[in-house]
Amino acid sequence: MVDRAILQKLHGLQTEDPDEHRNPNKPLNSDEKPRWPPIVTALPEARIASSSSTHLAGVSTEALDAQFCESAPCRLLLPLSFPEREPKAQVHLAHVLSLARSLNRTLILPNVGHGRVGACQKWEFDAYFDIASIVRTSGASVMMMDDFKTWVDMRPKKPDAQIIVVDEIATEEVLKDGTSFFGDGVNVDVGDMQDGALKGVRCLKSRFRHMRLDGFSPLSAHLISSDQHSFWSANSSLLARALTREDVRLAAVRHNQATGDDLALDAQFGLQQEPLQSPSSASDPEVFLLQWDSHQIASSATTIEYSSKLWTLADKLVASLGTSFPYTGTWREFPRSAPGMRGGTCGYLDALLLEGGLAEGLRTVWIASDYPSHSQVCLQKLA
Repeated sequence: MVDRAILQKLHGLQTEDPDEHRNPNKPLNSDEKPRWPPIVTALPEARIASSSSTHLAGVSTEALDAQFCESAPCRLLLPLSFPEREPKAQVHLAHVLSLARSLNRTLILPNVGHGRVGACQKWEFDAYFDIASIVRTSGASVMMMDDFKTWVDMRPKKPDAQIIVVDEIATEEVLKDGTSFFGDGVNVDVGDMQDGALKGVRCLKSRFRHMRLDGFSPLSAHLISSDQHSFWSANSSLLARALTREDVRLAAVRHNQATGDDLALDAQFGLQQEPLQSPSSASDPEVFLLQWDSHQIASSATTIEYSSKLWTLADKLVASLGTSFPYTGTWREFPRSAPGMRGGTCGYLDALLLEGGLAEGLRTVWIASDYPSHSQVCLQKLA
């Protein structure tokens, strides 16, 4: 690619030549030599491949949906991101699995990386988790991310997507106005999405350009919580019911023309903008784009098993330590209130190594932590 910096350098090398302006159709004489570097007169234009080139000729939208989903039309749920890393991300994912089942939607298994789970991460889902265990324990229908991207690109009719942000608010923060709907412990706002709510999912522009956001306004679902009540102490069907209420769906449908907010979302993420159709009252977007910002965790959440690749790696690491080498694996900090765990993880190691009699003859302790200063304090206590 020849950019302006190169053009500027070429301009500096250019000297006045009487033959420069001769007829280009005139053949060169035998003693004439081509100029080098060549004269650049224009920057090349990027060529965008036609979107229709990815579509299968003669395949209808209904037929393509039947190939990718259990039934046509496809109804999918894509988790964009979660607020916390592993292992809490796993618990949040279990909540979303339950929600997908309540909504009767197929869950797109998000990517993973750096201890996080989300659509914009680098690695495929099975790099961390065992897919078979998800299907076996949750009973939800799932789809791999690559299959979803293929479906979006090949679908003759571009799929409609709706952004849904789920978070929690205290009971006293619940407000009711003309665009809010309240019931069953959920407060739903139509078209109300805070600035920066989707700052971590900019990959929508590059990965899913063929999705449309101009047909449905975003929804913000606020789970009501208090010291005495946690929303997930109930079940996900309450949230599913709130999101699929007829009055909420009608308020989210855009008739005749898009609002400025809808067009701004399309422009922000580089998604397709087309002349709007007027959806019926029963219309439903093919894809829910779920931004999960809730920190609530249910103690009864389904456990998702880790990938066999991770277990194999752990076995290799353990084998390298030797059979007589005591070891322990920890993540983050243990609750300070747990018995025998003074000072969280450091207190746990202190109890294990100094009080349990397992440290006899042990002179080296390796500690891996996300917080170097915490590790130094812990080492000083154990020294």
